[in-house]
Amino acid sequence: MTNVTTGVIAIMKADPALNTLVSGRIYGAELPESENGNMPEKAIVIALSGGIEDSGTIEIMKSRVDVYCYGETFYQAGIVDAQVYELLKYAHRETISNMLIHEIAVSGGAIQLKESKSEAPIMWRSYVVTASEITI
Repeated sequence: MTNVTTGVIAIMKADPALNTLVSGRIYGAELPESENGNMPEKAIVIALSGGIEDSGTIEIMKSRVDVYCYGETFYQAGIVDAQVYELLKYAHRETISNMLIHEIAVSGGAIQLKESKSEAPIMWRSYVVTASEITI
């Protein structure tokens, strides 16, 4: 099965402006324990959020991911969220990390919340990633 989290992380890390904005702090599933003491600061976490849908015998899948954009304030988290939004909405037919991502569509958000451990401000948005199940 295609790991869309890895593909989305690779797209983000390949974008110099976004990678610089968050100082390379782009993670899958959760913030590393080592980052908790540094918060609040700009960072991104991409996590699977269920809702996988396949197309029967066609080897294409749709997976929902949640993108959590951290910042020093909600305003700063919103700046990270806006850059992520602009990057992902134009991600069409991207070949990255041995996978073909057909498109990434906004599915919900943005929603403001605070991270449970550090109380860091977060802007949370959901996306649906359509990708090939065949490794390239």
